[in-house]
Amino acid sequence: MNFSWKRAESELDREIADHLRQLTAEYERQGYAPEEAKRLAKREFGGGEQIKERCRDERRFAWANGLRQDIVFGWRMMRRTPVVTAAAVLSLALAIGASTAIVSIMDVVMWHDLPLPDPQQIVNVNWRGHGFPEMADSASGSADRDQGWYVADFFSYNGFQVFQQRLAGKASVAAFAHEQDASVSFSGEAGIAHERLVSGNFFSTLKIKPEMGRLLSNMDDRYAAAPAVCVSHAYWVKALHSAPQATGKTLTINNREYTIAGVLERSFSGLFPGDLSEIYVPLHQGFSAGDSIKGKTPLDDERNWGLQLIARREGDFSERQMQATMDTVFPSSWSRQPKDAANTPHVLLNEGRRGLGFLRENFRNPLLVLGGLVGLLLLIACTNIANLLLSRGAARQRSGYPHLSRLRASAFDAPVFDGERSAGLVWRNRQHCRGLRHPRVIRSVRD
Repeated sequence: MNFSWKRAESELDREIADHLRQLTAEYERQGYAPEEAKRLAKREFGGGEQIKERCRDERRFAWANGLRQDIVFGWRMMRRTPVVTAAAVLSLALAIGASTAIVSIMDVVMWHDLPLPDPQQIVNVNWRGHGFPEMADSASGSADRDQGWYVADFFSYNGFQVFQQRLAGKASVAAFAHEQDASVSFSGEAGIAHERLVSGNFFSTLKIKPEMGRLLSNMDDRYAAAPAVCVSHAYWVKALHSAPQATGKTLTINNREYTIAGVLERSFSGLFPGDLSEIYVPLHQGFSAGDSIKGKTPLDDERNWGLQLIARREGDFSERQMQATMDTVFPSSWSRQPKDAANTPHVLLNEGRRGLGFLRENFRNPLLVLGGLVGLLLLIACTNIANLLLSRGAARQRSGYPHLSRLRASAFDAPVFDGERSAGLVWRNRQHCRGLRHPRVIRSVRD
């Protein structure tokens, strides 16, 4: 089977040969001998290979033919030097693989926005002080040291309510608790799932849509409400086997029956990179009356700081205005004021578009250092490949290839002279090649 480029090459060869025949015939009619007429025709016509290259450049898809030739030439060179090829491929594979892995991690942790509508409006609510707050007996959350300050993300349920009331119409504030493992049973199949307690307005604050069913609301976040949960899309596929009628069925969590209200949309994968939350339970259903101590549940206890807060600004309400408002009303949620005013915690808002928590802050510098090291590894790999190519070129020089290249260039590129000068050039090249006995060079000179 002949390809189109092969047919084009054969047609080009025939056309050049036809032109040479016509010129040779014309010189023979002028009285020249056949050999002399052929030589004159070749000189007048010019170099055949150069003309072929110009004709190839005029074709519509000349670049494709050039690309094919480059690929074939590269493949032949790789087959001729398998050791160099293997070293180059392994070096590039290791360097590119490491670079891709690190950049992917950096994208998820540092650059990737949460899959939410208008993520730039999301803020992470923290507080900053000189240590653990005096007005709290217990807490559950994350804390970190930042330039001598104690920065934490846990609040009491009373503080959450105060912020909600004060920011009504300007921003929406939602609460959630840390993820925890739970014993789950569905249709007789038992297992372990990652459970997260959330306020009733959690999904409406994030503007998440249900894949099927409905989302939790403030009506579900009451002690007297019927127990209801929402499940992630991944958990619906994995544990509920993508059952189209899963909503409305019973899901047993820690020996308590809940009704599946809805399935979250596929794009929502959690509040931060690596969030494993699969089941979302209303706060008042998770902290039920059975968990009360001395008549108080963790939500009723003002000295229990165990909730994290997330907020979404609305309209033109700026982050600075929001922080000032929340910092003003924050003390009204405490059971008592600190003895030393210098130990008073203050609200601190951080950008939440790329996820919550201290994950980005804790891993930012290590990831940047690791990314720099991987970039250096890629540079070293490229340098090694360049050194291999240079050493191969040096080996060729020692074997005499440049000598042959200059000889071939003198045979092909020198202009054609008439009479004795042309004969002398060919004679000298023949004498020079006599000791080399290289058949390709001898043939080139004879032509």
